[in-house]
Amino acid sequence: MAPRVAPVLAPDAEQAKQLAKTPVRPDGERLNVFTTLAHRPGLLRRINALGGWFPREATLPMRERELVVLRVAHRTGGAYVAHQHRAAGARAGLTEAELDAVL
Repeated sequence: MAPRVAPVLAPDAEQAKQLAKTPVRPDGERLNVFTTLAHRPGLLRRINALGGWFPREATLPMRERELVVLRVAHRTGGAYVAHQHRAAGARAGLTEAELDAVL
């Protein structure tokens, strides 16, 4: 299925600057969520700031943080976020049973 909003494939200078601050997949490619957000570099800049804040400043341990993200994604119908954070939850130590229970 094609995305409703196509990701930015040829970023301009501002988009490239913001994309350089986003995580990449193991193959080095940017996640579609970030390349899609690049259509609005100001929004992507704020997402980057929030995403960068959590690992440094959040007092909630990663395992619990992933539980919260997964539950909110489930309750709000965020299938993309739930899919992406299921893997992050497993890396944070959540068991398959815990992941199934929260989703």
